[in-house]
Amino acid sequence: MADKLPTTPRLIKSHLPVQFMPKSFWEQGSRIVYVARNPKDNAVSFYHFNRMNNAQPEAGEWSTFLQDFMEGKRVFGSWYDHVNSWWEKKQSYSNLHYMFYEDLIEVR
Repeated sequence: MADKLPTTPRLIKSHLPVQFMPKSFWEQGSRIVYVARNPKDNAVSFYHFNRMNNAQPEAGEWSTFLQDFMEGKRVFGSWYDHVNSWWEKKQSYSNLHYMFYEDLIEVR
């Protein structure tokens, strides 16, 4: 039954940094939408996610978590490096649409 499912188009949601994306995404010309989020809002959301998700390292106190977040010591590293690496990829990969979460919520 699974063999009869279409292989394209597909929608894949990911939090991966650009360097961890499969090479096939770039080679096959996949269309990608990258949504960047304000670092403050991202840190708050990530903190609450870590507090409730047992698969993540213990979030600890907010002040410690925030310091680690700002220093890139959380899963996947620095927020800046993450969003910047996708921004740089956008410059050479035309099928990448880079947008901001805050712009999405303004449209409601």
